[in-house]
Amino acid sequence: PHYVAILAVRGTLPPTELQVKLVDTTGANVWWWRLQPHVFTPTTALVHLRRASLAFAWGPASGGDPSRLAAVEVALAADDGRQGSIWIEAFRIEPRAENPSQQ
Repeated sequence: PHYVAILAVRGTLPPTELQVKLVDTTGANVWWWRLQPHVFTPTTALVHLRRASLAFAWGPASGGDPSRLAAVEVALAADDGRQGSIWIEAFRIEPRAENPSQQ
């Protein structure tokens, strides 16, 4: 029930919305983290995505928490033609203790 997603990323892109999406086994329900704007650096940085900031994006489930995942999607959202590159060096989801003092 308690977890954090950790993404190791670097890039040469100007500040851009970074989206990390969790897709359930039906493929119809999506939850996401939206980091807007995310500032990319040329050296690898860890991005911690806490469960508390995960939001339901769309689908027939109409909310709630994801239970079984089929895919993780990483996307960039910008509509101004910006250019650059990003490198995702690692992604993992780690369980966390319920009580923060137990971490």
